[in-house]
Amino acid sequence: MLHELLLALHGISGGIFVQSDKTEEDDDLGLDQHLIPISNNLPFVPHGELVLYAELLKLGTCYKYLQEFIERFSESYHGLYLSAFALGIDDSLKAYRTDLCTLETELLMDADLGVSHISYRLHSYKILLPVLVKVTKKVENIVTSPQTTGVRSSCRLLDTILSAAPPGLPGPRFTIQKLVSHIMQVFLRQLSSWLIYGVVHDPYYEFFIKLENLTTASTHPNPSILQGSHGYFDDLSSKNDCMTTKPKFSIDNENLPSFLPTSFAQRVLETGEAVYSATHDPSEASFLLELEKNYCPRFVELLTCLEKNSDGLQWIGKTFSNLIDFNKISSLVCDIQSIVSYHSWCSLLKEHKLIQYICLVKDVLLLGRGELFLAFLDHLNISNNLSNINNSRCGTTCKIQHSILDKPPPTNESAVQALEYDVTEAFLAAARSLGMDDEELDSNFKFSIKLAAAQSNKLSENITVLDRLHLCIIAPPVFERLFSPNICRAYDRLFRFLFAIRRTQLKLQEFWADQILLWRRTSARNQLHVNYNKAPINVFIQLQSCIDQRLLVRSHMAFIIDSLQYYLQVDVIEAQFSHLIRRLHIDQEIRLIQIAQEAYLAGLQAQALLFMPDIKLCILQLLNYCCQFVDLSNQQYYYDHLMNMDDDHNHQLSDKVQEMVNKFYTQAKLLYDLLNISCSTGAKSSVGFNSGYTVVNHHRDFESLSLPGITTTNGPHYSGTTDLNKLLSRLDFNYFYSDSLENLI
Repeated sequence: MLHELLLALHGISGGIFVQSDKTEEDDDLGLDQHLIPISNNLPFVPHGELVLYAELLKLGTCYKYLQEFIERFSESYHGLYLSAFALGIDDSLKAYRTDLCTLETELLMDADLGVSHISYRLHSYKILLPVLVKVTKKVENIVTSPQTTGVRSSCRLLDTILSAAPPGLPGPRFTIQKLVSHIMQVFLRQLSSWLIYGVVHDPYYEFFIKLENLTTASTHPNPSILQGSHGYFDDLSSKNDCMTTKPKFSIDNENLPSFLPTSFAQRVLETGEAVYSATHDPSEASFLLELEKNYCPRFVELLTCLEKNSDGLQWIGKTFSNLIDFNKISSLVCDIQSIVSYHSWCSLLKEHKLIQYICLVKDVLLLGRGELFLAFLDHLNISNNLSNINNSRCGTTCKIQHSILDKPPPTNESAVQALEYDVTEAFLAAARSLGMDDEELDSNFKFSIKLAAAQSNKLSENITVLDRLHLCIIAPPVFERLFSPNICRAYDRLFRFLFAIRRTQLKLQEFWADQILLWRRTSARNQLHVNYNKAPINVFIQLQSCIDQRLLVRSHMAFIIDSLQYYLQVDVIEAQFSHLIRRLHIDQEIRLIQIAQEAYLAGLQAQALLFMPDIKLCILQLLNYCCQFVDLSNQQYYYDHLMNMDDDHNHQLSDKVQEMVNKFYTQAKLLYDLLNISCSTGAKSSVGFNSGYTVVNHHRDFESLSLPGITTTNGPHYSGTTDLNKLLSRLDFNYFYSDSLENLI
């Protein structure tokens, strides 16, 4: 009888204790099969011992289920975490097996021992084994649920195990700690592999760091290890988002355990990405060896400490949260992040010259080198055969020709590529004419023209090449973390807005030169009549009056555009850029530099009024009216004045020009009112800007910001704020716009 009971405790049925598929009413384990006596009225079993037999048979049932689970999932191809859990269950049952062997020896040595002795010796397992069965049942339901295709495990199994730990039962809690220890070994090995070697060793996709573009990651030496109508503000097309085939890693929230905060996962992701980038740089070999030497022992120490805690947990009353000492893991990750981030900061600023690269981006995309884009537009005009403008100024008649940027965009891909080539060649020619490195510009920037249509913020009827022109950043691999696709798109939006303002400003300046030349020529012809004692011709007087009206309107337009240009370049860009340079020296971590650059671009876009739809649209309409005024006036000049010099009727503003002038003044007053309302209602645009820092009347000294030995400087502080009040003060000079609209015309 007792030997049948010992076999049943091993989960083996016999002649007296058999398997049954019936579920008892008081069964809370949810198992399909149970060990029960073949009969409830065994003649050789006292009635008082039936309860003891039932309790012991329940242990055999639990052991049988756990043993089947171990045999089923102990192989690693089911998943590293699931197999670690199965091995942890097997390790937890070693004491049970040992006690059964001891009991067998005791029963053989003493024939007087009975079932009560067995029940006494196995009393602790009456609580432990059902707890293990419940935990295992939850895990089995997760990995074999119908929602998943096959068996799948992840590090989120820790959540299930931790939630099943009974806080008031030291024995089961001690066993749960062993299970956690086995799974945490896998977790810490994957964590150390990613943080120290930059490798995601995740063959079954269980870690919370995953590789997104697996198909483009063929450049890694071991890909299997890695498994684991248009306006100025259209975003770049998707073809410009992926300039390289570098693998991209991200956080898999489905595999992230609940006890790990998102901030921790983000630190792990960023640190591992930096280490991964270092593994592809031969000059970083010494740093990687130093990283391995210093932090691999700490991971080993963490695993050893985890095992020691599991040995002492049954003697000290620890709380539920101490099953995993997250503080030690977080401290280790923070230490690795600090050393990796500081090393990356030193490498970027000293070896790769990050500040010089950001200055180059500012000079190009933020129009820091204004003469570059002046020469760029000149070369575009030359490539479009606009040299006959000089002949028209000398008095010859020619047909008006538009710039490349004013032409309708091409409708096929080949024409787009040809136009992109012409624009790029004009840009590089402009750079060479100014002594800039055209090869550096060609390798870091690329002009593109969108072929597909998108919703337009510009109200003009005709779509032009300028409306679809984009300037993309091709960041070197070492700077890819700082110049993400979102950062590049933000730079592109700023470039298109600033370039539109700058081009309008140049148009008004060229228009002034044309009108002054016409005025001087008219005055010379009028003086010729006076010298020959002839009365001044009335047509010359009317023509001069018409020119004066155009110049007055142009002066008002240029006043607004110049004020807006000064506000953007000096009060906004220079102030924010100086603040960014200062942060690059103070914040000695890559993550802080990323935050500083995001705040820098957010501040630029906000202060440039791009986050205010009404004001942004008003400025675009204002630029459109200025350009239309210049174009209509030039049409009147070429088709009327030069061809009908003696016609009195033609020497006055046309109806279309007068209508455009009225629209301009109305729009200018609207812009002032919108800016005034924005300031008076407290709608600040200085996002990401230090309110106590500005650079008005400040000459940037980049020599003081040089990096001979990565020495940092706090930089000077300035008082005052940069906001819309300065722009309003310039626009409303002598209450120019505070008065009624009629005073402006």
